[in-house]
Amino acid sequence: MKSYLLTAVLLLSACATTYTLVEPGRVAVTDFYSVKSNIGWSSLKQDNAQVWTIDGFALQSLRFVRGIEDGGLYFESHDKERKIPFRANMTETEIAEMVVDEFSLRGAKNVELKSLRPQKFGSIDGFGFDIDYLTGDGLEARALVSGTVSGSKLYLIIYTGTKLHYFDRYLDEAKAIIDSVKLES
Repeated sequence: MKSYLLTAVLLLSACATTYTLVEPGRVAVTDFYSVKSNIGWSSLKQDNAQVWTIDGFALQSLRFVRGIEDGGLYFESHDKERKIPFRANMTETEIAEMVVDEFSLRGAKNVELKSLRPQKFGSIDGFGFDIDYLTGDGLEARALVSGTVSGSKLYLIIYTGTKLHYFDRYLDEAKAIIDSVKLES
């Protein structure tokens, strides 16, 4: 009986998600850039991104999408029939529409792109935009997106949260993190 119990515990622990603590301070998110946070976050590696949260991923998250190469996918786990590859020659509008489409493919409803604008990404030109949407559970949510294309790779920072409380709760910190981008190369 003890061996069955031990086997079950080992199997369950192997399936457990590994979170790490991101301490306040400057953090290398990729080899391309680092950011500075004033508070601690829980971090998880997911697809081609590092994702941070404080209260839980369903409530708010900060996603750092690592340099997607030409032809690569925003989310690696899509089925092949529905994939939306990044192309290095995409306009900022096309990239914003790709992100909106990805939100929809991931289960968001009534996804609406708002206020596409030029925005610095560290010391280089980039873009920013907002997205309003409903979660799969029907909660109103919002996303703040910042990104750039450099060396034919797409880099994105996406802050999401439910409109009720959580998006606004860490919005100033998310903006400060985006403004703190420092290019490493």
